[in-house]
Amino acid sequence: MARPAKPTLLAVFILLVYVALSGATAYTLRPWIDEGWHGAPAWSLAFRGYMGTPCFVDPGLKDIDRYTYWIMPIYPVVQAAWYHIAGFSLESMRALSILCVLLALLCGAWVYRRLADDWPGTLLFLAFLACDYVNITGAAYGRPDAMALCFQAAAFAAYLRWRDKHLTRAILLSQALVVASGLTHPNGGILSFLGVLWLMLYLDRRRLRWSQLAPAAVPYLIGAIGWGSYIVRDPTAFVSQYGYQLGSRTLTAPWVLLRDEIVKRYLTMMGLRAHSVGSYGPHFLKAFVFVAYSVSVAAIVAVPALRRRTAARVVLGLICIDFLFLTFLDGTKAAYYLIYLVYPLTAATVLFTRWCWQGYPRIRPLIGLCLAGLLAIETGGVLDRVRRDAYHNEYLPAVDFLRAHAKPGQLVAGSHELGFVMGFQHDFVDDHLLGLRTGRWPDYIFVEEIYRLRFETVRLKDPAEYARLRERLAQYRSIYDKNFYQVLERQADLRRAGRQVTMAVAP
Repeated sequence: MARPAKPTLLAVFILLVYVALSGATAYTLRPWIDEGWHGAPAWSLAFRGYMGTPCFVDPGLKDIDRYTYWIMPIYPVVQAAWYHIAGFSLESMRALSILCVLLALLCGAWVYRRLADDWPGTLLFLAFLACDYVNITGAAYGRPDAMALCFQAAAFAAYLRWRDKHLTRAILLSQALVVASGLTHPNGGILSFLGVLWLMLYLDRRRLRWSQLAPAAVPYLIGAIGWGSYIVRDPTAFVSQYGYQLGSRTLTAPWVLLRDEIVKRYLTMMGLRAHSVGSYGPHFLKAFVFVAYSVSVAAIVAVPALRRRTAARVVLGLICIDFLFLTFLDGTKAAYYLIYLVYPLTAATVLFTRWCWQGYPRIRPLIGLCLAGLLAIETGGVLDRVRRDAYHNEYLPAVDFLRAHAKPGQLVAGSHELGFVMGFQHDFVDDHLLGLRTGRWPDYIFVEEIYRLRFETVRLKDPAEYARLRERLAQYRSIYDKNFYQVLERQADLRRAGRQVTMAVAP
């Protein structure tokens, strides 16, 4: 298909829109606990020389301050290098995610162009993802999914780039990127592996030979040696930490998993269930985006002229892989994993839209109106969140109040992301049991959504320990309570007694 006028300039403009939306979102999103969990090991590696997870207390995580085995290694290692370039902060951590998703956008658009041979469709694909609420959220948070997605998109692009003339090279490079995705996040690695396998089997199954597949084992061997050399430093800590991680991702009966997938993941993302604390507005409008996805996928399945296209079949295969994996093998049902699925869903929507545009000229005004509406919903949701600016209007005032009251040497307990402000040092701890097991009795407690959920989890799982926790909390008074954040201070007449208790039980 002929290239449209100045497509490069249009693509650059779309990417600038993405950078603006993701940058504004990163600037205004309140910090989240995952950012502390994934940022602390990188800080430790960059500035202490070893990859521990400081300030995190949990009896199930052996030697956690010295070694980090409960997350995969590439993300903290790359972060550590990044912090030496951009400095350590929540903002620089999020900037790395924005860069990773930018590269994923470029690779994803190249893959769509290669499969569909449609420049207008490629630009539309790029525009939708540049404004997509899920994609922007994934880019603005400091989590490994953005980097794993980047490696995945690069793996698809590498395979399609070299498969025609250098199939062995295509397999080797794509599998190296699959390994990189898996060593960044297991979900990304599994989805990348299955996605590349689908491309190989659908496009080249008659050309594949064992001699071409053998080199694919090399990246896995290198990855196993690299990760294994770190594991052997403390194998018992690896078993403890990774077992703890797997234990938190319980799987149940298939029908229960399917129900939870629909209710907990999709209805939540559609704005039809409970949303994050303090978030208001017409969240239900996001449901129209998922309606568009569903209609597009159904149309591709139902219409033979669409279904016979190579691009449509490849995209349907990727959607099935992602959906089945997220439904039956991901027990968390976390919304942020949808970032892997929105790329093929967007591709399906664009394929259907372009087919309607080319085949039914009379309804083009209606198609244009629907596209504008979808873009308005996606962009409007992002801009509304930016307007709220929970980071500066809600989170930082509470943190500033805490810092003004906590004196040097006094212990502060709070969710792990608080370490970006307080520092991952000895006077900060993420211990929702408030020293009941360690003997370190906090002087101040920073309570927000995460700690409230943790207190509730203790109540449900261990009523006896919850009773002790209630007794401990009764010895604090609230000195700040605003915008869903609380600062609790241990009462003055009990502080001296608390120090005596700490000294008595500390090792």
